[in-house]
Amino acid sequence: MKSDQIIKALVVEDDPVSRKLLLGILSKIKDISYDIVSAGTLQEALKITTHLQFDIILLDLNLPDSYGADTFNKMQENNYLTAIIVITGNYDQTYGLEIIRNGAQDYLCKGKFDAYALHKSILYALEHKRIENEKNTLQKELTQAQKLESIGTLAAGVAHEINTPIQFIANNTGFIKKAVSKLLELINEYRGLLSRCDSGENTNQAIEESQRLEKKAKFYFFEAEIPRALSQSEEGLERVTNIVKAMKDFSHMGSEEMSLEDINKAIESTITISRNEWKYVAEIKTELDLALPMVKCSIGDIKQVILNLIVNAAHTIKDALENSEDKLGTITIRTYKEDSSVFILVSDTGTGIPEGAQAKVFDHFFTTKEVGKGTGQGLSMAYQTIVEKHKGNLSFETENGKGTTFIIQLPI
Repeated sequence: MKSDQIIKALVVEDDPVSRKLLLGILSKIKDISYDIVSAGTLQEALKITTHLQFDIILLDLNLPDSYGADTFNKMQENNYLTAIIVITGNYDQTYGLEIIRNGAQDYLCKGKFDAYALHKSILYALEHKRIENEKNTLQKELTQAQKLESIGTLAAGVAHEINTPIQFIANNTGFIKKAVSKLLELINEYRGLLSRCDSGENTNQAIEESQRLEKKAKFYFFEAEIPRALSQSEEGLERVTNIVKAMKDFSHMGSEEMSLEDINKAIESTITISRNEWKYVAEIKTELDLALPMVKCSIGDIKQVILNLIVNAAHTIKDALENSEDKLGTITIRTYKEDSSVFILVSDTGTGIPEGAQAKVFDHFFTTKEVGKGTGQGLSMAYQTIVEKHKGNLSFETENGKGTTFIIQLPI
């Protein structure tokens, strides 16, 4: 910290005496200048922070319009980039640790610190918050890179998935075009035969001629194959339509906005869009609760988590099939509501997670995959999304050689 730097501080304290003492302590700190703004209520403080940016907030938890941890939570929600030191008259070590775990940089008791102690606390809080913000920025960049990598992989898979039905639609269209041309020729011949019959020529001869023409035009073959070709083409168009719908739904992956969303719909679109990742090694079974309530979440992030779990399941099933006579494994995705939470379970019949790796699966950059086949970001990103961002829970149950179930719990 440069000696000529000015620290912008917001003091939130309703008691005039306590506020005066705190301002007096700050004025005694040498080598550092403070630009101080004060507020007596939480609402006043929140209004100030909508217009001004501060380096540090010194916050009393017990205010006329807010009390306890709720005060801190509301302040942090609106100033998540700013360092916050809680200053309270009732020191409770357990409570203090909880406040720090929730994001405060320090927890001080009124009357128990001097200018030197407060100065040290502020410098520590500013540096700690700087490092935390840098870490969060890096994590966002890594998450974005993971999403872009997933999108790139999915794009190739989707192109393949669309190409297959388009190919047999094109083949059927070519066949129908040829068939229609032959049938039009046959119709013209029939018209000629009818004219001959009208002019009084031998009817039996005309019938024989028509039978010969039908055989030449492969009429009976076309009669059987054209409906089949149309049915296949219709099925192919339906598959393409479903893929395009899933792509449109999945296109909101980058959205971080919290809104009420249909989790089942998100799962279905993710399954469709990722089909090329799992179809060669597994079949997917779904047990989705049709009465599942809407969940307030960032649906793009939730889709990314589900995608990562499906891809991981496909990879571990592929490894398991190398030592098995089975041709396909199974990925089962289940949803249900319990109390005030929605649960998403993604199970696989893969190799299971080795015991030595179980404690590390959510760590950054940890992976059991070979070099070049995994970045170690998928599960760590999933944990950050579910636990840190959505205040839910992410856990797993695994059995060596049998498979793994990842359990997502989201508060409704």
